[in-house]
Amino acid sequence: MDSLNQPRRDAKRRTEGNLRLGSVVLLSWLTAIACGSVSTPAPAPTGAQDVVSSAVPHATTASIGCANPYFPVVEGTTSTWRVSSSAGETVQTATIKDVAAQGFSVEKIGELPSGREYTLVEKWSCVPAGLVQYPTGELVAVATGLNGEVTASVGENEGATLPRDIQPGDTWHQTFNGDVSGPDSTTNWTVNYDFAAVGLEEVTLPAGTFTAMKLTNHISWPNSGIPEMEMTYWFAEGEGLVKTVFSMDGEALGTSELVSRDSP
Repeated sequence: MDSLNQPRRDAKRRTEGNLRLGSVVLLSWLTAIACGSVSTPAPAPTGAQDVVSSAVPHATTASIGCANPYFPVVEGTTSTWRVSSSAGETVQTATIKDVAAQGFSVEKIGELPSGREYTLVEKWSCVPAGLVQYPTGELVAVATGLNGEVTASVGENEGATLPRDIQPGDTWHQTFNGDVSGPDSTTNWTVNYDFAAVGLEEVTLPAGTFTAMKLTNHISWPNSGIPEMEMTYWFAEGEGLVKTVFSMDGEALGTSELVSRDSP
């Protein structure tokens, strides 16, 4: 009887392995792209490929549809970031590209403390509510493990990441969903972003001292087993994002600070 049940147990282990690996892929990718220049991305499993997102039609300046006092959108603007965590300190660059009426992209290039290089491409959309940062529905992450290849992809999005008008005390919500697929199983996932505007705060960084709007973003994955996390952002009016802190369970695990920003 035990021999008859063995194939079923093997299939269950393969499925659980796929989902665990898929969760790692998803968590690694989401940590790396969560709204702006973030703390050190969680290392992906061996064999992971760079995240790729399609660009929007080319233009040189943001249309009024993309105008946001806390995120100036200018083609070719490049920001350099100091990224610090317990694993060490690295540098990341982020460049605004492919600006058009309906949106733009941000290409991020950096290196993990382990020495692994990465390139991330975010897609931002411009909607009446404000700016929306989320990946496209294309393949966004892939990893190879003992049980084969696991992919993570995203689907629909609701809500804005950065509203056009932000006042202290404001709260808003963004959610998007997708799939994690392995050789033997596919599971759906949903990511919830719960934002709050704390208020204006002065921050001193390598790039200078800024009076910035402090925002918090509580990130959760319902029924996924993935731990919740907290992102804290500082956006300076007319300048953009200047600082980010990544936390889990109340502990700050990584910080990104603006070193310089060059606009054409």
